[in-house]
Amino acid sequence: DFTRLVKTVLNFFLGFLGIIVLAIVIYGGFMYVTAGVNEQGAETGKKILTYAVIGIVVILLSFVFVNTLLQAGTGAPRGAP
Repeated sequence: DFTRLVKTVLNFFLGFLGIIVLAIVIYGGFMYVTAGVNEQGAETGKKILTYAVIGIVVILLSFVFVNTLLQAGTGAPRGAP
């Protein structure tokens, strides 16, 4: 049905965004670790990691929000497919 299709597409999209954020975390960590004595590189790495964590939180909250809305819209019990 339509609700299941929307849920599947949105969960796929949010999972894809999670993969992108993981790559950004790896990039930020690499920049932070390889900065050495370069203070500007370390700050850039910290900013990237901070924004990646914010991105993870936003993705998780949107995942919960979408699934809650779709579940409430169908009136299905919690464990139902």
